[in-house]
Amino acid sequence: MKQIILKTRSALTNGVVAGCLVLGLATSSLAQYAHFFRDAAMTPEDIEMAKNAAATLYTKSGVAVGETEKWSNAKSGAEGVVEILEVEDQGPCVTFRHLAKTKSEPQIRYYSRRCKDAGGNWVLSAN
Repeated sequence: MKQIILKTRSALTNGVVAGCLVLGLATSSLAQYAHFFRDAAMTPEDIEMAKNAAATLYTKSGVAVGETEKWSNAKSGAEGVVEILEVEDQGPCVTFRHLAKTKSEPQIRYYSRRCKDAGGNWVLSAN
């Protein structure tokens, strides 16, 4: 009986550790994305709008190079546009550029690439 309890604890611990690693990786990539924009004087709401504009494009079926999506935040005065620069392998990877401006930063440029993982989720890609 004692052995079963130890195995259960071990499995539970392994599950918690694995969950923390996955959450840590997801949070880490999100933090990297948000970190750049915060340094550019964008509010959390601006960052969310920029992310949503990008997601509107790269999750779209048949996305093509040159497509754009604009966003603006009347509350902060920030605005921007996302442009698709490259679509690889019919959509598993999409490279895009954010162009934005805020009251304190007249020109913000950020490039990013997202790819679909084996589960069909879009994740930030380093390559």
